[in-house]
Amino acid sequence: LNDDVPAPALGGALMAMGVERSAGDRGFLAWEYYDREGAPAAITPGTSGMAQARVALLLAHAQAESGDPRFGEAALGALAAFTVDVDRGGVRSMVRVRPDEEPAPWYVERAYPGEDPWKGGALNGFMVTLLNLRGAAAILDGVPGGGPGAALARDLADRGALTLQRHLPDHDSGSWSYYGLLTP
Repeated sequence: LNDDVPAPALGGALMAMGVERSAGDRGFLAWEYYDREGAPAAITPGTSGMAQARVALLLAHAQAESGDPRFGEAALGALAAFTVDVDRGGVRSMVRVRPDEEPAPWYVERAYPGEDPWKGGALNGFMVTLLNLRGAAAILDGVPGGGPGAALARDLADRGALTLQRHLPDHDSGSWSYYGLLTP
């Protein structure tokens, strides 16, 4: 729908929708959604790793096309949500299947604070998130001042890829893949 809208114009519109959040001393930007499972009339702000990564990618494009460093700063703010746990307003859920495993980061498609870490952890959403993180890193590598965002996006994607490698077999039913291990 927005193919004819230049990235800086779309990025400018989206920057106005970013919500400043903090978890302790860590600040980040969130592009919120407001639906709540089982309560269509409820309005509860939530976050999505897939949306955050897509916004970071768009903002990286906007900076590359315009040279405006505000877009890179906002991309870094969007990426910072991946360093914050779901229960604190971010998009990172520390998951494991077996109690003896070390928890690993999974970037949820929809955040459900206070719920099981796997809830909202759709497999396809996680994989799309990793692709968008890699794309944002590649673009931010090539723009002045994009280094911190590029490094963070690449680190997040690398950590996520290790989690995917570990838990992809857990999503195999033997005939098809599960959408998520505990996804509504």
